[in-house]
Amino acid sequence: LGIVRVGFGKGLGDVVSTVMNHHLRLYPNVEVDVRDIFSGFQIEALRTRKVDVAFSHGHTASLDLLSEKLFREGLTLVVPRSSRLAKRSTLRMQNLKGQNLLVIDRALSPVVHDKILELYRNARIDLNLVHTETTCYDEAGALTIASGRGVAIAVGGSPAHPSFGNRLVAVPLREPSAWVDVCIVWRQGESAPTVLNFIE
Repeated sequence: LGIVRVGFGKGLGDVVSTVMNHHLRLYPNVEVDVRDIFSGFQIEALRTRKVDVAFSHGHTASLDLLSEKLFREGLTLVVPRSSRLAKRSTLRMQNLKGQNLLVIDRALSPVVHDKILELYRNARIDLNLVHTETTCYDEAGALTIASGRGVAIAVGGSPAHPSFGNRLVAVPLREPSAWVDVCIVWRQGESAPTVLNFIE
């Protein structure tokens, strides 16, 4: 009966999987095509109709798009299992003094990038910021952390690449603003019933 193209940001696969399974039960004859797209690239993907719906970190300010908050997701600190920080049940930014903190490139995920810098500024501690185009969800980023070259702030409770699940630990970050909104985004004026049903 049609197809819905869905893009989702890093770490949101569990959310999309839950929605997809529910949608497929309601609309078994509608195909859902999912694509892993950084939040920073989703606006262009929606405008060029590469995707119809996007699951993103944060709202969009574009007039030609609509977005709605689904829920608020907490941030975690991803560290090597061998690190002294891995033994903590929660962490504060103060605990990261002297660490190399990996910061995702702003073009890839503006909301997460800005949130990390906000937490860093508010903590007023000595940290080495290392700007990177990889994340702990990617093999290269997970390897960087597992090898002890840095730690990362990530979204969600299990943000490590599966290949490194036994070598990395995600510890909840206990700061008042250690969260980001997870939103669904779609085109203003969307009229395709298959897309509207998925959004609903």
